Amino acid sequence: MSKKEYRRTPEFIEIRLNDVKADTPGSRSEGFTIASTLLDVKEHPGAWLGSMYEGRWIVEPDIKLIKCTLGLEHLRGQSPESLHRELWTGVLTYNLVRLKMLQSGYAAGREIRSMSFTETHQRWRQTGCFPRAPASAKRWQSQRNSRVRALSSVSVQTALNLGKTNGVPRF
Repeated sequence: MSKKEYRRTPEFIEIRLNDVKADTPGSRSEGFTIASTLLDVKEHPGAWLGSMYEGRWIVEPDIKLIKCTLGLEHLRGQSPESLHRELWTGVLTYNLVRLKMLQSGYAAGREIRSMSFTETHQRWRQTGCFPRAPASAKRWQSQRNSRVRALSSVSVQTALNLGKTNGVPRF
């Protein structure tokens, strides 16, 4: 922060403290306090603030999956454009894998979080769904069409088996 920006910050910031009861099974504490600048209690009730805070922990494993499973822990791009492309390719890949998991889980009546992202991604790589881009546009379109057919052919039974270890479902 520059000195100019620092001088523009207010001398005091009004905050609201909200006590939240942690009733989630396995929680290490009985509750916690959130400090927020969302002061309007009617627009942002305490229960809503608590659920937003607790909900962020669902995102943490997803970020880890994007970084580790998709190989984005260390970006290789040398220019802003290549870094941008690398990040968006990873996010797109993540969303495609999650979409297939959602479709398979819905078809089988199974919760998506009970299936393994890493195993689903590995199966897709084995089917050739994420190959390198070919040089010609015509060949790219042909490969794209075959990838779409391969994605569609991953059966519900295969997706159901992805979340199991030694026949026991992972939860």
